[in-house]
Amino acid sequence: MRLHKYLFYRFYVITSKFENDIPHWGAATELTIVDFLATMSLFCIIAPHWTKSLYSVKANWSQGFCIMLLFFLPNYFLYIRRDRYKKIIKQFEGESRKTRIIGSILAVILVITIIWVTVEIQFWATHL
Repeated sequence: MRLHKYLFYRFYVITSKFENDIPHWGAATELTIVDFLATMSLFCIIAPHWTKSLYSVKANWSQGFCIMLLFFLPNYFLYIRRDRYKKIIKQFEGESRKTRIIGSILAVILVITIIWVTVEIQFWATHL
């Protein structure tokens, strides 16, 4: 859970540089996308025989929106509702420069790895 909160914090910091009004909503949305990709990757790794049929399903935009909403709801309740994100920001705000650099690098590596695994699984599922 601490890693999830730290990812939220890193997304919050990045989003606050571009969007000053509601960076907590942007961070929660970005975290939702990462959660979705990680879940899909894990599902495809655990159940590879379903991977090909999973990617052959043609979903429309309303179904995709509902799925993403289901992934967004836990993040809403964990971070946005009752301004819980403020407590998380205070928790990580005092980190040292060295810790911030290492944490940022690890967060970037994690996100890139999740995206890479998702793309690889989709490639192999559609080309086998």
